[in-house]
Amino acid sequence: MSRWTFEVDDSFTITGRGVGIVGRYEGVMHSGEAAVVDTSTGAVPVRRISVEICTGMDGSRVALLLVGVQKHQVPPGATVRSTD
Repeated sequence: MSRWTFEVDDSFTITGRGVGIVGRYEGVMHSGEAAVVDTSTGAVPVRRISVEICTGMDGSRVALLLVGVQKHQVPPGATVRSTD
């Protein structure tokens, strides 16, 4: 079972950095973790996430930076989750 999940509302490219995603999460996440993007067409591994949340609670709307994926791999409606 995943320690956290993130429902993607929108995604955008940040040139030279990765893909920014906006949505809601549940669980506890840490910067530098690996993750997986689950879509209707399969799963895509994420090399690293970058999290800069001062305070967040389950259901909070936040933005994350995903490294190692492209925008088309993280469509609205996708779920990003921890790998464990």
